[in-house]
Amino acid sequence: MRKKKKKNDSDSEAWMLPYSDMLTLLLALFIVMFSSAKVDDSKFQKISSEFGSIMALSPEQQNHKSAAVGGSNAIELDSPSVNNKEKDSQAPDPKTKKAAIKQENGVKGSISQQNQEQRLKEIAKSLNQTAAEMNLGKNTKASIKSDGLHLNLDSNILFDSGSADLTADSAAALKELGPKIQQLKENEVIIAGYTDNVPQESKDYPSNWELSAARAVSVMRFFVQQKAVTEGNVSIEAFGENNPKATNDTPAGRAKNRRVELVIKK
Repeated sequence: MRKKKKKNDSDSEAWMLPYSDMLTLLLALFIVMFSSAKVDDSKFQKISSEFGSIMALSPEQQNHKSAAVGGSNAIELDSPSVNNKEKDSQAPDPKTKKAAIKQENGVKGSISQQNQEQRLKEIAKSLNQTAAEMNLGKNTKASIKSDGLHLNLDSNILFDSGSADLTADSAAALKELGPKIQQLKENEVIIAGYTDNVPQESKDYPSNWELSAARAVSVMRFFVQQKAVTEGNVSIEAFGENNPKATNDTPAGRAKNRRVELVIKK
């Protein structure tokens, strides 16, 4: 009886080699196509080098190498694309960004304004204390208004009747106020002169306008010389008997109307 030829096991597994080669090539092709979706020259060169090294290996080594390359580089190549998409999705809309900046500036401006308000209040309090200590009169007072700090100086204490020259005592008193005012020397300062409605008949000051202007100039010159205010930031106004604070029908009212007022703007 003829012996049956025994089937060779190696022949039965011969199909695995071309099959594994095909899978390796398909995997390598997929990696190249996937990475080509967003070309990066340096990474493309790296893939080309890896692809060449895969082709030089045995089928078993190719399977192991391809899996390693695909697992590591696939994630690495995908990261820039994913990151870019995330950045694009997270990038703020220009209008939203502009609104956010505007809101931030508004908050900063509000905080800055609150700080300035507090500073003005502290300086006003200090001025009032000094004025009381120097006996500058009941009508000398610092207060905070919407446009800034107002310092009302009693003209009856500063000047003799019909004069625009500071008395020695008033000059000494104003000198004590100088350092407090100097804290705001960068702010705009307006110095305004006022009188009562009693007509002026002197040759030096033919009207209350001239007298109020001269008194404002005297106070301005004094504070500029004391470096309490900056020369380029200060100006004067003369109102004469206009804009009275009290009635001119009584001596007490007329006394309140004779004044020099400093307005330190916010």
